[in-house]
Amino acid sequence: MRILWLSLALGLICIWLFFPTIFNWWALNIWNVPSAEIGKLGDLGSLGDIYGSLNTLISSIALCAVAFSTLLQVTSLKETREANERQIKLAQEAHDAQIRESRYAVFASMFNGLMSLKQTKLESLKIKNREREYIGFEIFNFLADSFSNSFESKFNEVYLLSENEVKNHFFRILKGLNSDQKFYDLGSFFLLYENLLNLIYESDLDDKEKEYFKAAVRNSMSGAEQLTLFWMGAYSPKYKLFLKDSQLFSQFYSDKMMPFAIKFHDKSSFSHPTILKNWNRFEEQQNPA
Repeated sequence: MRILWLSLALGLICIWLFFPTIFNWWALNIWNVPSAEIGKLGDLGSLGDIYGSLNTLISSIALCAVAFSTLLQVTSLKETREANERQIKLAQEAHDAQIRESRYAVFASMFNGLMSLKQTKLESLKIKNREREYIGFEIFNFLADSFSNSFESKFNEVYLLSENEVKNHFFRILKGLNSDQKFYDLGSFFLLYENLLNLIYESDLDDKEKEYFKAAVRNSMSGAEQLTLFWMGAYSPKYKLFLKDSQLFSQFYSDKMMPFAIKFHDKSSFSHPTILKNWNRFEEQQNPA
């Protein structure tokens, strides 16, 4: 490329130096101007006019060079701008990824903290009566058995049950277990699930990640724990609210419980495949057209 530009510059200099001779040759051989007329070009004025036309040619070439140089600059600026835009985009993506990673770390820390608190709270649950002491899962096992047995007597006609009757029966069983004393710790324990679910819902996780953590929450529960919450959620508006869309109930199924589930719970509270499969059938039986 340098040799080309150098050759072009030397050619222009030669044309400029020998332009009168070139012009005479051009006039005789191309334009067929008589030699007598050409001789009159010997005075300096005419020679200057000849160089004046050459200057016009060179000025035109220079103008073209300036235009070409401007085009190169515009192209270079466009490429630089595009490169800067790509760099800004990459920097923004890296920044977004860093922010997302930071938020995920904060979320994971809070989630694990709540799960640990739930486990600690579970282990601290104690009920002692004259016969024995119940700790943690033992309380839920007793309540789950009592709930299941209730369908043979107290809950055998679900369509006649009211939320208040379900509530009174629950507290009657719980007070009987606790030497006729009220026991409030179960309520505060189950509200930790509301905190866990709200933390998941309000996070920046995508749907797949949210479903993963929801599954982790429900899999951390025992079947007896889910049955107890299923019982308490039948009469508590607050529990009904956070159970809706939670898909939390996944570890129990019984045909005799389906009418109870349909009457007192929303379908979105369940993820057990058999419950979801049979829901419409039992709903139609319970509400015939």
